[in-house]
Amino acid sequence: MFSALLQQLDEYLSTPFFTIELPLWGEWCLSVPASVFGSPLLMSIFSLFFAAAESSLITALLTLELFVFVLAWVHFVPQGKIRQFFQTNATLPVFIVINLLSIQFLSPKSFGASCFFVSGFSVVVAIVAILKRATKRLRPNFAVRARGYKSRKLPIGPTAIQSTKSELKKNADQHAALPSGDAASCACFVTVYLLQLSDRMESSNWTNDWNIGCAVSMVVLFLCCSGRMYWRHHHFFDVCAGSLVGFFCTMLLHYFCGGFSECGWLTTLVSALIGAGLNEFTAS
Repeated sequence: MFSALLQQLDEYLSTPFFTIELPLWGEWCLSVPASVFGSPLLMSIFSLFFAAAESSLITALLTLELFVFVLAWVHFVPQGKIRQFFQTNATLPVFIVINLLSIQFLSPKSFGASCFFVSGFSVVVAIVAILKRATKRLRPNFAVRARGYKSRKLPIGPTAIQSTKSELKKNADQHAALPSGDAASCACFVTVYLLQLSDRMESSNWTNDWNIGCAVSMVVLFLCCSGRMYWRHHHFFDVCAGSLVGFFCTMLLHYFCGGFSECGWLTTLVSALIGAGLNEFTAS
């Protein structure tokens, strides 16, 4: 009985996002936060974000890598080479090592935060994969399609990848809807950002800077979650659960690590191995 009520509530809260129709430019804009947090390669590039304010060279490297990523995205995805684009297992460690080495030498103050972010993302991905395997919840596009709503599709963006994942969905794989991995990754990102912001606050400007940082973070998380629902790849409770997983996993890791200053190569390596191991185990 309680489960049925939750299901009805979830459908009720999700339906406005499933049914609203945005103009084409709005869909393109919403496709960005709805898809960027689901790419391990892009999240490894985001490790530079936490050092960008400290070094102009890091800022230039972040801009360059993002530009290359966008070019690759635009080139591969419309041609249907989705699998080729996302086969990043070989290149992902290379990006992580190069980026962290760059941060260590060019922005030492940010090195701990960047290492912690990579570690947190690895742990979050693993926990999400385990929960997906346990819940086995279908993505909502199946139900929405059955109701007669027209499908949403852009030549690039989340539908190009996620619709394929949904079509290939099996009960035992990692393409289940609950929890949302993109929402969890986004929550991890904004949590690390706020933790870093808190560590670097000057007492005189603390309140104003903190309020701005929180507002920007919540907007980013909202756009990510609403985009996942707009493209009908997650229900309302899926993105809520993903956000909570990302937040609590990141905070627990921060507690056990003792802060950014204690986080370095060893923490990153151990977290990455655990994350990759659990991720592969659940996919088998």
